[in-house]
Amino acid sequence: DPDIINAFVAVEDKRFWEHHGVDWLAVGRAAKANIRAGQTVSGASTITMQLARLLRPAERSWTGKIAQTFWAVRLEAHLGKQQIMEQYLNRVQLGQGTVGVAAAGALYFGASASELSIGQAATLAGLAHAPSRDNPHVSPARARRRQAVALARMRRLGFATRDDIARVRTESL
Repeated sequence: DPDIINAFVAVEDKRFWEHHGVDWLAVGRAAKANIRAGQTVSGASTITMQLARLLRPAERSWTGKIAQTFWAVRLEAHLGKQQIMEQYLNRVQLGQGTVGVAAAGALYFGASASELSIGQAATLAGLAHAPSRDNPHVSPARARRRQAVALARMRRLGFATRDDIARVRTESL
């Protein structure tokens, strides 16, 4: 469903379709924010980098991030963007032991991935950041806030309209 793809792009990697595995603008922005704060407060992982981490887990360190970067570039050299997105959406962990949007759609909404509403797609994309913390079964209020963030990003990128967002507000989580 295009809404699922758009939701994950809006939340996780808004320049997914333009970069070649690494978003150097995001790297610069994150480095600047982290230096200013004196600690890690922002990341720059692209969807391709996240897929690389799912396929080849590495420690969360500078060396792990460098390895992830090389694997992301390698993935981009061998797979098309649609294949990368499909692999990511089939492997992303979305809480409660679910792996992939199909399993998460069934668990949280009792629906297949192709039947999800734009609000449900936004909820799943919002979960990717912190699946156990923002889980709608555990914390509906946090899940609703993450959904709102996802919808706002989707609206900014032209993936959702004001009417879409108004309709989502009337749906139960």
